[in-house]
Amino acid sequence: DAELNRRVHEDTRGTGALVNVVDDPQHCDFIFPAVLRRDCLTAAISTDGKAPFVSGHLRLVLENIFP
Repeated sequence: DAELNRRVHEDTRGTGALVNVVDDPQHCDFIFPAVLRRDCLTAAISTDGKAPFVSGHLRLVLENIFP
C-alpha cells in the first residue's frame, strides 16, 4: 500500500529510524546493493534503486565470470 508506506516513512523521520520501501526509492533512507562474494573478491552493484532488476542481473553475469 503506497499510502501506508508514505505515512510510515513520514512518521519515522526525525526518530533516527531508517526506512526502506523497496519498491519506492523516493521513500528509502538506504538501499541494498546486489552483492557477489568470492574468496577475496566482493562486488556490490547498485542502481540507486532505479533499476534493481539490472543490478541483480549484473550480479548473475558476474557469478558466471567468477564461479
